[in-house]
Amino acid sequence: MSGYSYNPWETQFGDTFIARQIRRSNRNLQIGACAVIIAIGSFVAANWRYAYNFAAGPFAIEADRLRSVTTPDGLDRYFLTVEGDESFASGITEVESRVNTSTNKVESETTNAEYLLLGVGNKLLVVKAPPSHGGKRFSGGLIGLPSDVRKRGRLSA
Repeated sequence: MSGYSYNPWETQFGDTFIARQIRRSNRNLQIGACAVIIAIGSFVAANWRYAYNFAAGPFAIEADRLRSVTTPDGLDRYFLTVEGDESFASGITEVESRVNTSTNKVESETTNAEYLLLGVGNKLLVVKAPPSHGGKRFSGGLIGLPSDVRKRGRLSA
């Protein structure tokens, strides 16, 4: 009996209609799973900088290195933890207003964030922080100053 192998699947079903449908279904599931894996891999590859910072950040950065950055787009590591010398209130806040649509009057206002100036050596870094956040250590993404904040606060680059 050499070379004989017992296959209960073949014994039970052989090449019946049901066996063909099960094989077809398994093949389609395998192709679908491979397509999903390829799609996820392509998405991560296209957004590798974000994925890397999401998985490995925040990264500590030295003040000297931070002062030498001219544009945050050139950094591979942009999700940072920064410690400055001193922080100052800029007077710019981000406020959410609830407006009654029938009367067109403001019902309530909530301060979502405030912009602080963080002294790092001889330069200032604009930091968006939760309301009443004091301190000199901040973590977050390093991005360019949005134009609406620049106009509202009369800050120049």
